[in-house]
Amino acid sequence: MKQMQTIEKEQAEQEQLLEHIKASVAGQLAEVELRLERAQEGAPPAAARAYRHMLQGGGKRLRPLVLLLGAEATGEYNGRVLQAAVAAEQVHLASVIHDDVVDNTRSRRGRDSVRMLLGDRQAVLVGDYLVAQIYRQLAAQDDSRVVSVLTETIVQMCLGALQEMQWRYQAATEPDYLRAISAKTAVLMQASAQLGAICAGAVPRMEQVLERYGYDLGIAFQIRDDLLDLYGDPAILGKPIGQDLQAGQLTLPIIHALQQPGADPLQELIEQFIVQRPEPEQVAQATELIERLGGREYAEHRARHHADQAQAVLAELRESPARDALSRLAEYVVERRH
Repeated sequence: MKQMQTIEKEQAEQEQLLEHIKASVAGQLAEVELRLERAQEGAPPAAARAYRHMLQGGGKRLRPLVLLLGAEATGEYNGRVLQAAVAAEQVHLASVIHDDVVDNTRSRRGRDSVRMLLGDRQAVLVGDYLVAQIYRQLAAQDDSRVVSVLTETIVQMCLGALQEMQWRYQAATEPDYLRAISAKTAVLMQASAQLGAICAGAVPRMEQVLERYGYDLGIAFQIRDDLLDLYGDPAILGKPIGQDLQAGQLTLPIIHALQQPGADPLQELIEQFIVQRPEPEQVAQATELIERLGGREYAEHRARHHADQAQAVLAELRESPARDALSRLAEYVVERRH
């Protein structure tokens, strides 16, 4: 009981920290949310239903947050910034729909995934529709630089997902893992930060600074996500733990653990998962072995390293509330519980 109260207290503190980080761009984020809600107007029934379902499920809105803070820190806020922030979040939402189909995900944030709501076929088409709508809106703005950055980002995200699928349940190395999560997660965070600078009219050097910040932030975020999949609280996450293991995704803590002396029992257990879906007690056994072999500690260290790098590059920006918020955001991503 006491441990649960401690977890709840820490969770409340983290949520307060995130709200504090959002404070300097709260008005802009509210407008992003409003535009996201309006985007369902005129959509086919299945797309509108899926869109409402995802928005009602909440979300941290980290991509538009990074974009808005990046714009505040390096240039001037304008309509281009807002449009790009909406587009960045829509790319994320579309990727979530597709990822859940690929991974057979049943729940997200304690709610049915879109694929459970509509079925896999309609879910895929809804994700495609969202991407097409993004390009329709950006084409109307005639903003070729934003279109170019987002296009390359989506290409890299698709390549990352394909690469990740190729080594499911196979011996992957840390470089393999980093390449996959760079494309899967970091590239959209990187693009969001970069687009903040581009749309705010920042000088090229500031654009490069934010690109680097977004990349390291995205890597830290994904490593933390992979740790939470193994060691998070299902009640807080809104989904069972061990889903990566069940899907055959060998994430950084698993990869590191498998490379250590005495990893044979873990290897044998994972090989069993290929043949038969693991029971909860087998997942618990695997996570215990991963921790004992140092996988958890190593991944935590690597997440912290990338968060520190993200913070360090911000020294090139002028002092401002937005720069401070970006720095605190790097702290948040490696401490969060969901």
